This record gives sequence, C-alpha cells and structure tokens, in this order.
Amino acid sequence: MLAHELTHHYLEQRWQPLRPGLQPGYWVVEGFASFMQEQLLELGRASRGFEDATVMTLDVASQALKKGIALPLKRLIDLPYPSFQHLGDAPLGELELRYTLGRVAVSERHLFYEQAGSLVFFLMNRCGEKGRAALLGYMKDYHLGKTKSGGWAALGWESAQALEDELCAFLRTVSG
Repeated sequence: MLAHELTHHYLEQRWQPLRPGLQPGYWVVEGFASFMQEQLLELGRASRGFEDATVMTLDVASQALKKGIALPLKRLIDLPYPSFQHLGDAPLGELELRYTLGRVAVSERHLFYEQAGSLVFFLMNRCGEKGRAALLGYMKDYHLGKTKSGGWAALGWESAQALEDELCAFLRTVSG
C-alpha cells in the first residue's frame, strides 16, 4: 500500500497537486498507483521488471471477466472522481484466483482499482511504445484537467469496444 500512496505523491509533485474535478478518466490515477504497487511488490521476489503478469491486479480482473462481473470498460474509462466516490462496497461476488491461494470477495470499488491497474499494465506492457506514450500523455492530461469523454480515442482506439476486446483477449491469457 505504501508504493500505491507514494506513486500518488510522486505524480502530484511531478505535474501539480491533483484536485480531481469533474473530468472523466479518474481510472488513470488509481490504475497507475495500483500498477506500481503490484509490480514493485514482485520486483523483490525475483529478477523481474515491471511486466509480471501474475500479479493480483491482473488475476482479479481476469477472474471477474470470467465470472461476468467486471465493470464495462467504457464506464471505467469515462468515470469522473465524484462518480468513483459513489462506487459500491457491497460484495458482487467471490473469485477464486489463479496465482494466489484462497478466494477474494470483490465489490464495485475493488473491481475499479483492479481493472484500472490491469488497463495500465496492458497499455504499458502489451501495446508497445505507442501504448506507453498514449498512457503517459493521458495521465498528464488528467492531472492538468484536460481529459474528455471517450478516453479510448486519446489512448489510440477507435471505440471503447475495440479497446475492451483487446484488453479482454489479453486478460483471458492471464486467467488460464
């Protein structure tokens, strides 16, 4: 959790103090912090970089997709901070994870963090330099209050469905 919060701190110092507004795209704030949290944890366990696909974020997102309880990507990407605050904490279901012993109960808010982290992982590690550049540009735009609805276009996709199809295809490779 410390890596998650330090990531927020670093990004706020880099661009400007984040004052989440009404603009869509809050996923990138929590998604990038979740990505860093998971990847940094794994760096100490083996000689790995920031591309470990066995992290809990991807495991939860892939199992939620398999179970049919994942949040729609269009909703995730266009969600502004005020709507994030109203995400539910009631359990939506229980998931059996592939890379972690036991089961985990997930809520709408929990899925938001996990799916946002998975989207960051996908853009950083499975979409080449173009995907990384688009993600970092989107994150900067969010911090500057410049994001708009339909963020998938800024990320390089013609539609939310096209991005969701590719992300889901990747997550299916993780779920086993």
